Amino acid sequence: MPREEIVAQIDKLIRHLMPELEADITPTTTFEELGMDSLGRVDLFTDAEAAFGVVVPDEELANILGVDDLAEFVAERVS
Repeated sequence: MPREEIVAQIDKLIRHLMPELEADITPTTTFEELGMDSLGRVDLFTDAEAAFGVVVPDEELANILGVDDLAEFVAERVS
């Protein structure tokens, strides 16, 4: 799956979780910049697991701080 498609899907997942969000989401956007708290991040990772068919191990959660981190994680696991 191309990286651009992964980022676009992550954008959709974030906007589903945060429908009031008006900010642009780019690959360099961090979840903190979006105002996403830790519970929101857990919801996003759960949705990403379902959408991409991957599992985000608990020990990886602290390393995934933004859109690009999540896209990279997914790209490494989805062919």
